[in-house]
This record gives sequence, C-alpha cells and structure tokens, in this order.
Amino acid sequence: MATRGGARAVPVRQLEGLMLSLIIPIYQNEPNLDRLLAEVGELRQKMAAPMELVFVVDGTPDRSLEILRERLPLAPFPARLLSLSRNFGSFSAIAAGLEAGAGEYFAVLAADLQEPPELIAEFRPPPVLQPRRKSYASGSSELPHNN
Repeated sequence: MATRGGARAVPVRQLEGLMLSLIIPIYQNEPNLDRLLAEVGELRQKMAAPMELVFVVDGTPDRSLEILRERLPLAPFPARLLSLSRNFGSFSAIAAGLEAGAGEYFAVLAADLQEPPELIAEFRPPPVLQPRRKSYASGSSELPHNN
C-alpha cells in the first residue's frame, strides 16, 4: 500500500517485526567505544524486533574509525560503518546514517551515551495514521482504496 510521496503505509499490527536502524554519529569518541559497543550489544539482546547499527564517523581526528573497523566485524549485531571525508557536524552525520539505514524505523543514539540505550528498547513507533472512510450503513470503518 503506497501513500503520498511513495512511502509505504504499514498497519500498526505489523510494526513489531520491522527492523530498527540505530544511527550513531561518531566524533572524538575513541575513549568510550568499548563501553558503547558493549551497551549496544546488550541492547540488541533486549530488542524483540530486528535491529541494525549504522555508525557514521564524522571526520574525527582520533582513532575511532580504525577501532570500529577492527571491532565491528566481531560484533554480535549487524552494523554498517560510514566514514565522512571531513567533519560535517552531527546533523549531517545523522542524515548520512538515515540515508544508509535499511530499517523501517529509525532512532539516533549519541556515542557518548548521554541517554541510556535502554530507552530505545522501550521505543515504539507511532501508529501509522491513514484517512478512514466511515460507512454509515454498517457502522464499520474502511481504508480508502488505492486505484
């Protein structure tokens, strides 16, 4: 079922099995990468739905990129690693992650763990709102037909 702009409308009952893309912009996070990888590994175990991680290295001058290149192939979760050519800022890094993510819904996590990653396990996408047509004869609601 398509909506305006080509987006796919998904009935609420199907959201639980959809994949989450977790976007993590990286800039000068070398000191806490071990903790970050451990925390997102634990988060992955708590998630009922599939999840991928998208790490976006935003031109950082430290060794974050090299460390992630070494450790992500051994990680207990699917991950993508993007490296921007220079520091573009967190908003550009997040936008790049959103573009690269394969999930049906997205979340962003600060690499310095400002917010507890467990909050993502509690996250539920809002219900997809669709126009409904009321049938006064039967009193039931129907979704509009896409012709």
